[in-house]
Amino acid sequence: MGCNMGSKINQISYIKAVLRANTVEALSSGVASYVPAVFMFVQNIIFLFIWVFFFNYADNLNGWTLREMMVLISVVCVSFGLTSFFCGGGYILNQIIDRGELDKYLCRPGSVLISAVFSNSRVQGTGDILTGLVMMCYVAQFDMLAWFFYFACLGAAALLFISMIVIVQSIGFWKTNSAALSESLFEFIIILSSMPQHGFPMVAKVIIFTVLPVGFMSLLPVTIFTEQNVVLLVPLYGVAFLFAFIARSVFYKGLEQYTGGNMSV
Repeated sequence: MGCNMGSKINQISYIKAVLRANTVEALSSGVASYVPAVFMFVQNIIFLFIWVFFFNYADNLNGWTLREMMVLISVVCVSFGLTSFFCGGGYILNQIIDRGELDKYLCRPGSVLISAVFSNSRVQGTGDILTGLVMMCYVAQFDMLAWFFYFACLGAAALLFISMIVIVQSIGFWKTNSAALSESLFEFIIILSSMPQHGFPMVAKVIIFTVLPVGFMSLLPVTIFTEQNVVLLVPLYGVAFLFAFIARSVFYKGLEQYTGGNMSV
């Protein structure tokens, strides 16, 4: 047990060191470092204004107003931005597998998955985080209870985002040169999570609350935030941990097939 505890401590120390190094590297180019973040911020604001214009002509969308839509966009932006900036390795996991670069993580102490996921940082994630926080400052203002529910939902949403990216990126274990496929699948998840899903037909709702848990990534957090329902945090985190377990299982199942480079057996 002592060895196991020591390994976990080494893993935490390693992650801290990698996060510091990734942050310094991501921001080392001066003003140029922030260009992707600025473009991402502008892109998100444009998307928001599309909904602002929509609600100028429509009082509501199946009961939702601009406030609910801003909460949804904010949750998606911040949770996606956090995973993108801190867990950028997950977004290129397929490429890491395909190039045989996973080998260097196999020799390190602790979890191969965690080491790979935290191996890279995407600076554009800060643009998503900033967008979401600005919107939430407008919605929640000084309501501390609203902020509590918001941050409570973010933890589960971020865990679901990184779990889904690990699952789709792990396709690389079974199919070579599939980085574009993994990226397309995750983009589909992002698009779906950014839509007002409460108006979906029943069949679609079953899908987004089971196979593709985008309902737990955005729709349920909006419900929890607006109703300030602490009980709903239980299924939210339950599903988040379930998909984290599934993601881990898929990755390590694929790792059994891994032989380095572009080879799978």
